[in-house]
Amino acid sequence: MTPLRCWPRVWCVLRTDLRFWAGGSLICLILFAVAAAPLLTRHDPLATAPASQFQPPSFDHPIGTDLLGRDVWSRLVWGGRLSLIAGAVATLLAVLPGSLVGLLAGYLGGKVDAVLMRLVDMALAFPTLLLALTIVSTLGSGLTSATLAVGCAGMPRFARIVRGATLGVRYAPFIEAAHTIGCPPSRILWRHMAPFVADSIIVLGALELGYALLNIGALSFLGLGAQPPAPEWGLMLTEGRTYLSVAPWITAAPGCAITLTVLAVNLLGDALRDALGLQMRD
Repeated sequence: MTPLRCWPRVWCVLRTDLRFWAGGSLICLILFAVAAAPLLTRHDPLATAPASQFQPPSFDHPIGTDLLGRDVWSRLVWGGRLSLIAGAVATLLAVLPGSLVGLLAGYLGGKVDAVLMRLVDMALAFPTLLLALTIVSTLGSGLTSATLAVGCAGMPRFARIVRGATLGVRYAPFIEAAHTIGCPPSRILWRHMAPFVADSIIVLGALELGYALLNIGALSFLGLGAQPPAPEWGLMLTEGRTYLSVAPWITAAPGCAITLTVLAVNLLGDALRDALGLQMRD
């Protein structure tokens, strides 16, 4: 069994994988556009100009304007900050507690494992979006509530997968040796077990980011996420759906942004999964 520390071997595989370069280039381009929003836009994303509503793409408005005359390009780029930050935070909320639960369940076993996994099974019985809808309806609408809801809904997947990976090394000789020399459980978990399950966490985290972006966008589309006039991709989708026949660019722009971002993240996740040999391990 090879721990995550063998990055030179992983890099040798990744550098010949077209999915890694395609996904990496695309995500870098998106991140650059979002980070350089003040330099790439000339209009305030919240500034309205009713006299300029529904203008088609032009030099002054590269992706046209919406119902209120707001520049769609500016809203798209600035909205990327909200969407990507919310997706990243939701992913961290799913990764950290979920991985901790999986590590503890796999290492401790017994009644602790049984109780934790039954709770995880109950959560997995609900579709992710339905579980997120239930949580956000309790917390109230808003981008913060949607981020927390999506993060909480993603925890069970990490708990289940990390628990399985932990069971795979629980009785390995090096773990038995650590017990023999008197290593405390906390040291065994973080110094011996965690490195061997970290590759699964990284790959699943990359894929989880795509799910988080889609689910947060879906909640905003349903009116439970970002609220007007915030420039957020899911909210832009629902704002433009009524005017598809008049101004399709209002919906097409955020739709393409979400699609390309999720595609890039999934390409990177698939490339990492194959480079780390998780398919062979399974």
